[in-house]
Amino acid sequence: MAKLRVELVSPEREIWAGEADMVVAKTIEGEMGILPGHAPVLGVMVDGSVVRIKPADGGEPVAAMVSGGFFSVSANEVSVLGFGVALLAAACFLAGWPVLAGVVVALMSILDGSDGEIARLKQLRSSFGAYLDAVLDRYADTAVLAAATVYAWRAGGDAIAVAAGVAAGAGNLMVSYTSARSVVDLAYRYRGPWLAAGRGRDLRLFVLSTAAVLTPLVPSAASGALILLALLTNGVVVARLVLSWRLTRPSSVAEAAAVVFDLDGTVADTMPFLTDLAVELLGRYGLTAGEARRRYLGTVGIDFASQLEELFPGHPKNLEVGPEFETRKRATFLGCRVFPDVTETLALLGRAGVGRFLCSSTTRELVTAYVCAHGLDDDLDDYTGFERGCSKDRQLDLLVEKHGLPRDRVLFVGDAPRDAELLRRTGVHFIGVHRVVSADQFRLRGLHSVDDLAALTRLWQRDTRRRRAVLPTTPSLPPPTRSVR
Repeated sequence: MAKLRVELVSPEREIWAGEADMVVAKTIEGEMGILPGHAPVLGVMVDGSVVRIKPADGGEPVAAMVSGGFFSVSANEVSVLGFGVALLAAACFLAGWPVLAGVVVALMSILDGSDGEIARLKQLRSSFGAYLDAVLDRYADTAVLAAATVYAWRAGGDAIAVAAGVAAGAGNLMVSYTSARSVVDLAYRYRGPWLAAGRGRDLRLFVLSTAAVLTPLVPSAASGALILLALLTNGVVVARLVLSWRLTRPSSVAEAAAVVFDLDGTVADTMPFLTDLAVELLGRYGLTAGEARRRYLGTVGIDFASQLEELFPGHPKNLEVGPEFETRKRATFLGCRVFPDVTETLALLGRAGVGRFLCSSTTRELVTAYVCAHGLDDDLDDYTGFERGCSKDRQLDLLVEKHGLPRDRVLFVGDAPRDAELLRRTGVHFIGVHRVVSADQFRLRGLHSVDDLAALTRLWQRDTRRRRAVLPTTPSLPPPTRSVR
């Protein structure tokens, strides 16, 4: 059973320390009884009040009168210890003991991963604990990098080593700062092995620790480590800035020379039918309906056979479930309606001389049948669909090459964030439609989105008025060549 670690300390000495089952104290906010597992708290004790402690070993209760002071419960002992170890590492660098400093830096990395785990095991995790840990980490890293820079300079390093140390310290702080500001200002977190928050500190500590241990053999190791850390930290910051700029820059819809629409869920109201069918078939893999729906919608944007391989790699049922999905899809697909806002949107773009295209993870044969059955042929300049080796990004490449479209003026409209990931390498712009996926899901990935195609039309009209009012006129591109099918 968990116990409280209690220390009752006066300015002159430690009065009592040990494990306890309960502590009772009177603060200015009232009397507080603390049991194991209590959330972190800080209070000011009332002058002349009595603190009562029930020892865990069953001994006599402890009572002591206090003259004011502070009462705190925290799971952050290891965070504070880790900060103390960082100061020790800095002192070792300043004292000229690089090998010992390297060992202590390695210990810093171990403690950095221990505080949260200990808090979890003690059931004392809290937002303040995470906040304190982050603050102390920044102070610790700054102290160690500053001391390492002084050591490198004393060991014969030149101005480059000092500049690298300053840049590494600034970059280290900016890595943390950009992580925090992306959440506050941009409403998303960075992802990926290099850009995600919390991924790089262990690597930075490892580089510094290794270099410090090698310094007696390679005197320039400390300077080299500082240069590498400066490049690593500031490289992450620059990459984040570029990524956020690309995701948040205002790209005028009216600047588009062509718009490529996804068929399923954007033009054709097929997703309810396809989702129900997929949920039924995924149940054969032992998934509940809710889990099957979540997994299917989380991977839409590619053909169903590829979805199965992504969800269940190499599963023998994939060979029967994939073809059955396509067979049952063909039987019902043509009966699904076209969304009401599609026709007007295509007509508006056509009148403005904007190219109108269609691509899909549905087979090309079925796309052609659907377009003809619903009278969309005259409203589109070209369309294509899935064939082996021809996913959406490849389809888009073929349309761009065939019609001579400038990639930076092509807009892709889809109903799933996965579409944006698939098309990222193509260099086209993306805007989402809230048919199936909510606005929050697009926003969390840093993607622009609208409620429907009617909203896209209004956005296009607004941007057109703004462009005519403030932007210089540029020669328009020739209309796309209409395909003969």
